[in-house]
Amino acid sequence: MLIETEWDHAPYSDATINIGDIKADVRWRIMDKTIDTQNRDTGTFKALAEKDKRARVEVTLTGDALSEICPMYFQELTELNFTRLQARYFDFVLPTVSGKVVHKTRWRQAVAVARDRQRIAKFRKTGGIGLKAMDDAVTETQKIIRKQSLPDMHNRGLKLPAKKRIAMGVSQTFVAYEDLNERVLTALRSLGERVRKGFLK
Repeated sequence: MLIETEWDHAPYSDATINIGDIKADVRWRIMDKTIDTQNRDTGTFKALAEKDKRARVEVTLTGDALSEICPMYFQELTELNFTRLQARYFDFVLPTVSGKVVHKTRWRQAVAVARDRQRIAKFRKTGGIGLKAMDDAVTETQKIIRKQSLPDMHNRGLKLPAKKRIAMGVSQTFVAYEDLNERVLTALRSLGERVRKGFLK
């Protein structure tokens, strides 16, 4: 199911996605903001202009996740380095594809093109999280196949080709979304400054 794309469904416009178990120490809430000042009782809201539409990401920390990074007392928030939250909870990435890479044989080229199309379809419907799960499942399947093939290959005096990396990051099929990550860092620095100024008032 992780590798297939037929059963995937992209979130609806103005949807909210919750990631993580309700009792987990870390939970994400991702909102597609197309409206504002909504009043569910009266059914009123303000439709946002195209330039004002945005995504909103909330992270809820409890238990050990909270105690690891946050101070014990409220007054100690002035000492918290909010930018530490970026790498751990707001680390945005972009997927990579083989693109115009030229392969030695036509069948390898055909496989690469088909693989790219499948990964793009997965990303469009499930985003980076679904694509990462798909890539992990494919990698695990390939490991099993390679392991099962090794004895026969050795008996034939052959070697399996080394697996090529697509990107050079920690996760080989993704690269850092540097522009967005830098914006998050700027926002977290600003948050830290506002917190410190608030305690000085």
